[in-house]
Amino acid sequence: MIPTRQILTPDDLVRFQESTACSEILVFLNALNDSVIGVKTTDAIEDSEIIQKLLCLLDAIQQTNKDIKPIETNSRFGNAAFRDFYDMVEQTLPTWLAEFVPAEHIEEVS
Repeated sequence: MIPTRQILTPDDLVRFQESTACSEILVFLNALNDSVIGVKTTDAIEDSEIIQKLLCLLDAIQQTNKDIKPIETNSRFGNAAFRDFYDMVEQTLPTWLAEFVPAEHIEEVS
């Protein structure tokens, strides 16, 4: 199943806000919030394996961004190099996601 946008109208938003999925997302976010109460940003915290993998993913995305140099242009609608960046991310995304998502679901989350 490829996800599609489902919240298109104010009624759709209300239906989502009243759904089990929304409730579960809010419970998760509140649990995340509660887990850092009393933790200082300067506290030494050991990164879990999944956090280390996510940091590596972010490093790879950042490196891709550095590798795609801006194109000198007078365009007022953004830099055309963004298309190259987007194409590179789209091409590399399945490899990056393989660390986190079973192969049969990569297309769904790409």
